[in-house]
Amino acid sequence: MKAITESVLKERGKRKSYVLLHVTSKPHGGHLSGSKDISISDLRKKAKQLFPNKEKEIIVYSDDERQAEDAVRQLESLGYKNVIEFESGMEGWKALATHHT
Repeated sequence: MKAITESVLKERGKRKSYVLLHVTSKPHGGHLSGSKDISISDLRKKAKQLFPNKEKEIIVYSDDERQAEDAVRQLESLGYKNVIEFESGMEGWKALATHHT
């Protein structure tokens, strides 16, 4: 399973060549601006609609590391080629955003 760190994302700067996916037990609207929010139970049935391009990089984050790992595995099993877990989860994204302001 591929993973990405805060420092690598910071190096990428504002180039947005990826899709940001927030995985939860159930959607609650607490995701970061620009990310897609989906419950882990809906991921398989909604993946094709949300991510029609299986080559596009998808960066997955969650408050629960196990859910993020599960989402990565599910997407890979559906044929998605560039799925990466953001190791630091929601708190890491918040910290990264704070450093960019």
